[in-house]
Amino acid sequence: MYRKNKRDKEAVCSLQGDDDSTELADNILWSHADPSVKSNMADEVENRQLITGILGRLSDDDALVLQLRIVRQLSVRETADLMRLTEAAVRKKYERAVKRARKLLMKEMMLDGE
Repeated sequence: MYRKNKRDKEAVCSLQGDDDSTELADNILWSHADPSVKSNMADEVENRQLITGILGRLSDDDALVLQLRIVRQLSVRETADLMRLTEAAVRKKYERAVKRARKLLMKEMMLDGE
């Protein structure tokens, strides 16, 4: 039954910006920032890299549901429509993805602390 509901991966658009636009935005932000802002921006860049790494280690479905719900701030209904799932399936998938991401984050933080 699960395979029957499997969505076509190309049917859902990519949610990550292209590298050129991300790099351009970072360059613009860094060039005009004062030192205190640069410190905060460095933390944000580090956090973004950590989150990107975590998302990269999750399954495609887990990463997608987290991006849609958290990054894009879509509702459960909107996420369900895009992923071609029921709302209940999206809620459960989101719950499980958060647990998996939390585990990976804790592992990452423990490895950095050693």
